[in-house]
Amino acid sequence: MNSSKLVSILQYFSKRELKRFEDFVASPYFNKKEEVIVFYTFLLQYAPNFEDVNMSKQNAYNYVFPQKKTYQEKLVGYWMSDLLKLVEDFLAQEELQRNPIQKGVYLLDIYNKWQLEKPFQSIIRPLRKHQKSAIHYDHSYYYHEFLLHAHENVYFDRQ
Repeated sequence: MNSSKLVSILQYFSKRELKRFEDFVASPYFNKKEEVIVFYTFLLQYAPNFEDVNMSKQNAYNYVFPQKKTYQEKLVGYWMSDLLKLVEDFLAQEELQRNPIQKGVYLLDIYNKWQLEKPFQSIIRPLRKHQKSAIHYDHSYYYHEFLLHAHENVYFDRQ
């Protein structure tokens, strides 16, 4: 388990990210499997390095199901797979929160598809204002400028 993709990613998490991810895993919107929550609690005991010899699949299974005696490695594999998917969803969500322009672009796309004028306008105005206040004109600025223009063109074509 120490050499798994899941553990290698978790090793990069800060204490704050581990805590935020714990909240993410416990959210019924993102995860409805109680075993995965308990499994993550088991892994947290070994944070931040996740390199202890006691961090084995057998011990994880016994932690999640202390009353069961028959070890099923397949179940631990499922938990690891589910938790890895949650890690990737969490990382994408965190990046989306750090990038308001990209979040706005996704909303513009949805509002264009649904042909909702007021919500579209309520998103495009602050995004335009944000772009105008840019200090650096790097590749990110021009990429977002392109995306905003593309969505505005779709919007105006529909008019």
